[in-house]
This record gives sequence, C-alpha cells and structure tokens, in this order.
Amino acid sequence: MPDRVPQTRVAIPTTGLVMLGTVLLMLAFVASYVSVLHSPRSHELAVGVLSTRPATAQLTRDIEQSAPSLAVDTYASTDDIRKALQDSTIYAGLVPGPGTRTDLVYVASATDPAGSADVLGELRGTEQERGQTLEVIDIAPLPDTDPRGLASGDLVVGWLVCGLLSAGALGWQRGNRPLRVRAALLRIVALAGRAVVGGAASIAYLDQVQHLTAGPELQLMGLGALVIAASALSAAGVLSVLGMLGGALTLLAYVLVGNPASSSLLPLIWRTAGAYLPQAAGTDALRSMLYVESTALLRPLSVLGAYAGAGVLVLLTSSAVDSHRRRLQMARIDDAVAMAMELDKAAGADDGLSVIGWQGTTLVLPDGDTVLASREQNDRSTWSEDSQMVGTQGDM
Repeated sequence: MPDRVPQTRVAIPTTGLVMLGTVLLMLAFVASYVSVLHSPRSHELAVGVLSTRPATAQLTRDIEQSAPSLAVDTYASTDDIRKALQDSTIYAGLVPGPGTRTDLVYVASATDPAGSADVLGELRGTEQERGQTLEVIDIAPLPDTDPRGLASGDLVVGWLVCGLLSAGALGWQRGNRPLRVRAALLRIVALAGRAVVGGAASIAYLDQVQHLTAGPELQLMGLGALVIAASALSAAGVLSVLGMLGGALTLLAYVLVGNPASSSLLPLIWRTAGAYLPQAAGTDALRSMLYVESTALLRPLSVLGAYAGAGVLVLLTSSAVDSHRRRLQMARIDDAVAMAMELDKAAGADDGLSVIGWQGTTLVLPDGDTVLASREQNDRSTWSEDSQMVGTQGDM
C-alpha cells in the first residue's frame, strides 16, 4: 500500500487572502446585478418619430424636454419604423395623430421586454403632458407561454454554461493545453460535436416537453450549437494559455459581466459593450428567430462566430508552440544522452552510470538544466515524447 502523502498546513495569511477574495467576488456579483435590477431606468434608448406629420417637430422637442433619457430619430414612413423595430435599432416608433388627440406608438416588446416597457412609460408621461393619449401597436408581442420574456435569456444562459462545463471537463480530464496540434484538433471536434448535441437536445426538449418554441426548429438548434461552441471553444482557448485562472476569468466575464450587460437599462457604453458578449448576442439572435422572422441576425451571429473562431485559433497556436518547444527539448535531450553515452564509453563504465551526465535519475543537460528520466543503460529507446517524465525541472 503506497505511503500517504502528508498534508501541508495552509498558512493563516493564505487562508485570509482566500477568504478576502471570496468576499470581494461576492461584492462584485452584488454590485453587478443590483446596479441593473435596482431602480432600473432608461439611458439613451432610441425612439423613432414619423417625420411626415406637421406635429413632428413639436413632438420631438417635447420628448427631448420631458424624457431626456430617450434619443429621438426621425423616419420617413411607418414601414421604416417597423423595419427599425424588427432590427432592434429603436425601442418604439411614434406616429403623431393627424389632427386628433391620439398618437400611435409601435413597439416590438418580444425583442426587448424591459426596454420596450421603459420607453412606453416615458412616452406616456410625455403624451400626458401634451394632453394626448397613446394607442399601442405591438408588432411582435410576447407569447402567452412566456409573458415576461424570461425564457429566451434563460435558455441562452443554459447554453453558455453547457459550453463552459464542456471545456472545463475536457481540461480537467486531458489537461488544459493539448500536447500536439492533432490533439487540439480532436478537442475542437469533440467540443463542436458536444455543441451540436446540446443545441439539438435543448430545442427538442423545449418543443416536445415544454411546448415553448414556435420558431424554425433547425435554425434554433443551429443557434444553440453556435452559442455552446462559442462558449466552449473560447473557454478552451483561454484555458490553454492561462490554465485554471483563465477558466475562472472566462466564467466571471460571461456570468458576472455578460448577464447584467445584456440588459437594455444600462448606460449606453455598457449596453454597447455587452452586445459584443456571447450572452447578449445569443439572446438577440434567439429573439429575432422566434419573434421577428430572423431579420437582425448578422451582428449577433458574427459575434458568436468570432468567439468560436478566436478560441480555435488560440487553442491551435498554443498547442503548436508547446509542441515545437517539446521537439526542441527532445533534441537537447538526444544530444545530452549521446554525450553521456560517449563519456561512459570513454571512461569504461559498465554499469550504465555516466561520469557527468547522470545524477541519480536526473539527466544534466549541457547548459546545466536538469531533466527527470527513467534510464536503463542510457538506452535512447526508453525516451518518448509522450512520456510525462520529459521536461525541465522548471516545467514540472
């Protein structure tokens, strides 16, 4: 029975730093989420106004004065307003009534429930001050099965977590950095295959069991696979460079920053940055497929594809660099073994012990570095690049 490895005591200062880190992480989560959910309000949310009505100029001035949190733009026709709503360029489109006390407002609440509701509240206040009433026309309402619009965001979070867990599990089982490019390619294929299965299984479950999906199933499955792949491959790339620290940073970026940043009630700079994170991109694409006939997919799909592609590039590059470094190291080992064998032969050593090349089970390289090795008569056949015993002491 092997001897038990004695446990080392953790110093009190180290324990204190770990506890402090967890407290700071908790505070970061609280600040990140509560800042969005507590007293949410709009920040420069775009509103379209039909420019062909005589009351447009006065209406625009009234909105800018009474609702400075809204950014007003003009459109030449109601078709342009509807197209801007479908593309999520604006949150509402206002059409002044011709000589009546009722104005029309177009919204697409399913594309952004929180933003649409907030803008409607601001516009109702403005219209009340003007003595006008609003008639709301929702061109993309939320379904009865998801009246608050939470299902799409939660589904994307599930896809992201699936990708992170897949990358983390492979890293834990096989090592964060594949030793060869071929191994990196196999890992990419495995993660991509897992993404396809995950996307198909999740949509099939929601459709057949929960009866929540009403969009094109194949497109939704493809989107799920892309979101999972973007999460998994980008995480695998970061893991290959930074190890477990990189995995933690990826998790924090996607959950701590990405989840709140997908809200439309953040300031413009955070809203713009959040749109280029996988969660916001995936949610925008999913809502577009479900509710507005896939009219605004270029940006979100490009973002997701960029994350997946960047992860593949980083993973292949790090594996290629590491493989090249190992080949150089093996060449140095070959030279050192050959030198040791020549010295042994010159010294007449019959027991396989080198006069200068070996120190116990440690091979001394010409530049003074050491390599742990299992030696049998200094036979080169015992060396293998696959062996985990090959590496300088600094790499162990």
